[in-house]
Amino acid sequence: MIGLGVDTIFFLGAGASVKAGVPDTFGLVETFKAHVSDQAETSQALTKILEILEDWKRTNDEGGQRVDIELLLETLERLDRKDKDILLKFYEVARYKLSGYSEKRPIITQLKDFVKAEGIVPSENISYLEHFLGFVTDYKPLDIFSVNYDISVEQFCNTFKTSYTDGFDNKWNPKLFEENRFDIRLYKLHGSIMWYRTDRGDYVKIPTLSRHSETELITGERADTLMLYPMRKWEYAEPLLELLLVLKRRLENAGFVIVVGYSFRDDHIRNIFWDAAIRNPKLNIILISPSAHRIYKGRLMTYEATEHQNATKIPSALKGRVVCLPYKFEDVFSELRKHYAYRLREGLNLESAESRKEIRGEETNWTQILKAYVDCNHMEKVQDIETKIDMSAFFTVNPTMMVDLTVGAVVNYSSLEDYEQARRWYDRMRKLILYNPLNVEITQSVRELGVRAGFKIGGNSYLTFKQVYDNTRHAFKDFDFKKSIMPLDRLAEVGSQFEALQRLNRYLTSWSEQQDGYLTASKYIEKRRQHHANDIDEFGDRLREYTERLALPGRDQAAEIQTLMLDVAKRIEIKEIQNVFDVDR
Repeated sequence: MIGLGVDTIFFLGAGASVKAGVPDTFGLVETFKAHVSDQAETSQALTKILEILEDWKRTNDEGGQRVDIELLLETLERLDRKDKDILLKFYEVARYKLSGYSEKRPIITQLKDFVKAEGIVPSENISYLEHFLGFVTDYKPLDIFSVNYDISVEQFCNTFKTSYTDGFDNKWNPKLFEENRFDIRLYKLHGSIMWYRTDRGDYVKIPTLSRHSETELITGERADTLMLYPMRKWEYAEPLLELLLVLKRRLENAGFVIVVGYSFRDDHIRNIFWDAAIRNPKLNIILISPSAHRIYKGRLMTYEATEHQNATKIPSALKGRVVCLPYKFEDVFSELRKHYAYRLREGLNLESAESRKEIRGEETNWTQILKAYVDCNHMEKVQDIETKIDMSAFFTVNPTMMVDLTVGAVVNYSSLEDYEQARRWYDRMRKLILYNPLNVEITQSVRELGVRAGFKIGGNSYLTFKQVYDNTRHAFKDFDFKKSIMPLDRLAEVGSQFEALQRLNRYLTSWSEQQDGYLTASKYIEKRRQHHANDIDEFGDRLREYTERLALPGRDQAAEIQTLMLDVAKRIEIKEIQNVFDVDR
């Protein structure tokens, strides 16, 4: 069995701290630009540099035009050392475009100070991280890897009285990670605003409120903040290299990695994940980011093509093993542990069991796996399982599962910008519902005449709409939640399908009031009058005639009138279903 337990680790990128008030890598550049806007020379030089970088990104198709903090710092570092760059000896440069602009070293120092200041997180900003407590309770010690410099996790631990180690007491002491007395083991792969390297080569932790990247210790030593920027990614720093090795070992033994707000732009970290996936076939990733599906397809699903491969991309070992949750971390964190992670584990276990049956030549039941994978948003797995099932035949005799799965699949595919798949699922359900036989009943109860409707599922069997509602209301609730946090551009692509699903939900809800699924005749008239006035008037006339006949001797004519009422009710419900799906609108 695949378990979460200690096999679950977190990996945090910049997106994990945005809710805490820390700008993401792009936001840091924009915020810094505003920060220096009143410094004429610095602002002028920064604006020119950003213009050149934006043009370079546009020309080289480097993922949009926005410049992030890492590219800016890398550029500034290289400009500061431009005279030592050996590559320039191979070019005849006619003109240096930044000639006359402010020197770069002061900008670098100011930018580093700015990044450090932005990484100081007030305790009142980290309440959204409270859901870590559940993971700590279940999986202590919880391993959290982070490429962020800020102190969001540290503030969470301080605020919620949770013990942690980041490998420091006063100085770097990696043996602390071997102790199980901590609730959280925090591995900061790119350093921290609280870590410093002294000019004597020591690594120390100073939890100071200073907003400067350099400081002087009481021993007289100078210390510089240990934050690894792009130009320094492979510069020797004992804690950071050691932490990368720890990441490698943990990935090779982990079952689940929850990656939050990380773009995988660091080649060395991406390669560590790829290599771990080859060595560890049980490794699965839950990737949380508004751009999760783009990150997966662009940077994880395939290896980068080499010149010898003629741009043919080779599937990586992570293909099919990444669940993309294209939402903000704070919007889904509360559901992560008991819903997404739990359902992913359940789906993987069910699939493993059915695969073993298939190998042994035993009868399999793949349909039960679909629900788990739709629930956890693992739509790549859903497509794989679909190939093993006659979906139309399955849905014809399982209308509840049809509605439940389709509602989930449409909103999930839409969130992943796979609108073709979203429409395919919707169109299949629309066709099956419109052409499926409708069952309508009118029965005399102790109180008064009642109307009930539902799907026929073969022979004399049928499923009432009340039963369908009871078994799909959670799917519709999840649909409404995901719709509320989905970007507007994605909603626009499937607006008509979403509106139809909402009408279907309202229709099913209209049958939910009574436990037995019946609506009293008076309630039925009230609910249907708005859209079917003429038919309801006829139904009402028949109802009055029926009531009068019941008071007379012999009830044969009353039964005949009840049959006429049934014909009207069927006509109304067929129109209701057609209205749900825009037929003749």
